[in-house]
Amino acid sequence: MKTTYIYIQTLICSLVIFLASGCAEEFRMPETEINAGGRLLSIQATAQGFTDTDSRTSDEGDATQFTEGDAIGVFAVNAEGKIVASCCNVKCTYSEADGIWNGRVYYFENTEYFAYYPYDGSLTTAQSVDDIMSAFTGRLEKETDQSTHELYTQYDLMTAENTAPNDNMELTFQFTHRMSMVEIELPNLEYKESESAAPYYITPIADPVFSINDVPVKPLMVSPGVYRCIVPPSESTLVYAEFETDAESLDYGQADLAFNAGKYKRLKITSDKTSIVHTLAIGDYFLKSGALVSKEATLTDRQKEDCIGVVFYVGNPAVTDLTLKTDHPDCTHGLVVALDEMENIKWCAETNVTVNDWLRDNTSYLSINTVGDDANTNNIVGYNNTMALDYYNLHGLAEDADIVVAANETMAYRRNNPMKCNASGWYLPSIKELSLMFNADGSIWAGGTQLRDELNIYINAAGGTELTDSYWSSTEAGTGSAHLMVNTGKPQGTRVFNNHKVRPVLAF
Repeated sequence: MKTTYIYIQTLICSLVIFLASGCAEEFRMPETEINAGGRLLSIQATAQGFTDTDSRTSDEGDATQFTEGDAIGVFAVNAEGKIVASCCNVKCTYSEADGIWNGRVYYFENTEYFAYYPYDGSLTTAQSVDDIMSAFTGRLEKETDQSTHELYTQYDLMTAENTAPNDNMELTFQFTHRMSMVEIELPNLEYKESESAAPYYITPIADPVFSINDVPVKPLMVSPGVYRCIVPPSESTLVYAEFETDAESLDYGQADLAFNAGKYKRLKITSDKTSIVHTLAIGDYFLKSGALVSKEATLTDRQKEDCIGVVFYVGNPAVTDLTLKTDHPDCTHGLVVALDEMENIKWCAETNVTVNDWLRDNTSYLSINTVGDDANTNNIVGYNNTMALDYYNLHGLAEDADIVVAANETMAYRRNNPMKCNASGWYLPSIKELSLMFNADGSIWAGGTQLRDELNIYINAAGGTELTDSYWSSTEAGTGSAHLMVNTGKPQGTRVFNNHKVRPVLAF
């Protein structure tokens, strides 16, 4: 079905009409005339911008700030409108430290210059700004991947032209965008206990599929549910998006949209099909977008591909984990166990270290230990513990033997499996969280594996690795010892140099 939409066209900047034209190699001037005096020009560059999401920029009002390593191509055009052969696509790279562009651009009498960004070494045959524009437009007419800042900027052509050096031998280029940009905001999934109830959980749509003029494109996600991509200027453009809820597939298409150079259009897609009646339950499937699928459902192939874990606790984990509350205040709904795990991991190689002592003396994190007056023996504090242990690894005792390996491996897993939603990110569970995973609520010393066995039904259905035993927690148990969850469902203080498994969790 087609969904309704709202769009707002926002004018960012005006572009000058490019007049420069080029010539083939036979139009080169004599060398003595080309390089009069051999004087190098210094280059300055400013730019008007239509976006603040660009990895190379930081916007100040309507200006774009070039940053370290940006490169432009520079051409010289003589009085006859012909390209100067020794100044054809000269690469100039920006040095942020001293504010200069490094490149050998010479002064020529009766000559003007034009430049473009981003630099492309293949454009040495370009004879004009229009040739460069055609090259970039041609790329956008094929399947494009703009899903990272670096890839996105490779299509964001900016040009400056008709520039002459001043008496101080300085060239100042004022760049404007030659392409356009579209921002597409998708509706969120809203989970409700009933049709009339207010949403209790909101999360972005799972990975949507986009196309521009029937050309597949992977846009840049600037925030959950909001995407941007560079498009060529056109008076008639078709924007299409396709996405899924847990109930049905939806699509959106709007044709004959006008996109002007240097301007962007914001499309806000709305739908009455993204409100989902669902009661959150242990065993529900958690997708990488943050979407939930009932444990009673049979997962589709796409849902299996998107599933990253299973809910093992329903409730607000931030009640006792104040670090989680500070860093992720919206993570108040429950906890998810990952579908996979890591094996043969030491907690720490050093046997005579009490990490909590160092943390107590040097940080404000909650205790990670079950010893002392501030012990967190029966509290959900896994996120706090992991952030504390990561801080210790980065700033504590510097020798490799002192690194908390289990936390280090968990942080690597976290980096390699980033969130596409507002969840906490993966962390090493506390012994309380492991207890909840094995035996539901109650004392960590109660034991039992009934819930673990039930969770394995859903983990298997999602194609994950079954929960077994011997999982490291992020909870220390004294000097040279940490808590391990064993097959009885009870914690066990274990020497930190032993190899066991790590099973990441997250809060949402």
